[in-house]
Amino acid sequence: MKKEIAIFLIIFISLSLVSAKPICSDGTTPDSSDDELEIGLSKVINGLGIGLTKTEERVFYKKVSADLIIDARRVDLSNSSSSQEIELLTGKYTVKFENSTDTNAQLSIDGESKTLEENEVETIKGLFVMVSNAEVTEGGKVRAVVGAKQLTLSNTEKPEEKISFGNKTFVIELNTASTSNALLTVYKCLTGEISILTIQKNETNNETALNQSSQINQTAPVTNNESISENNSSGGRQVTVEEANAIINNKSMNSSNNDTIIESQNPESNNPGFFSRLWNWVKGLFS
Repeated sequence: MKKEIAIFLIIFISLSLVSAKPICSDGTTPDSSDDELEIGLSKVINGLGIGLTKTEERVFYKKVSADLIIDARRVDLSNSSSSQEIELLTGKYTVKFENSTDTNAQLSIDGESKTLEENEVETIKGLFVMVSNAEVTEGGKVRAVVGAKQLTLSNTEKPEEKISFGNKTFVIELNTASTSNALLTVYKCLTGEISILTIQKNETNNETALNQSSQINQTAPVTNNESISENNSSGGRQVTVEEANAIINNKSMNSSNNDTIIESQNPESNNPGFFSRLWNWVKGLFS
């Protein structure tokens, strides 16, 4: 139980301890540009074509994500304009309209043909294609996004990604997203090589966060089954990162602090345990 509690606290707190920013190898500031994208469309942002194929917004978990097609262009084809040449960073391609219904369209790229359902991403001739709109009116028409690579960004897992095409390298960052659009920033270095610098927040913030978590122990109701108490002459103290690691390794705390952890002796009790109370508190933060 000691190890599980400590691991949970460290993982939960660490979510807010790390951030990242793009930097240039020669010390210059990266050139950046941001823009908003709608699902099914594409834009060129800071020299990089990006298409948005899907977004997700989970309010309870404060999580947003976006599925992207990178090095992308939008094509609008119909029976009267049946082909379009697109120029990507990876090369030139000819996209041709074959036919369409109200739910799908048949397209070919450089001789390879495939029927695609609306809002589904497929590959044709090594390129990623999503048909955002298909119609049968006026002999048929289609709107699609075509690009070289796929990428998923999430504010809780991978908010930015470095991606290269030949000698051009970019960092793409997800700022926010809703159910229909996403706000992205694209960075590049005019000179030097771009990379992503990971920043660890200072130790004072770490200790403050840990101390805030330890306050749960003092304010949450205590049962006879399990409790966590911290006693010293000052009536309470902050829990440091080193002490949290000591708990994980089952090492004893400094005896002068006189801290104790009392494990549950009655698993059959209906009273909620510390871990349940802690989880309820965590959920309350995001409600």
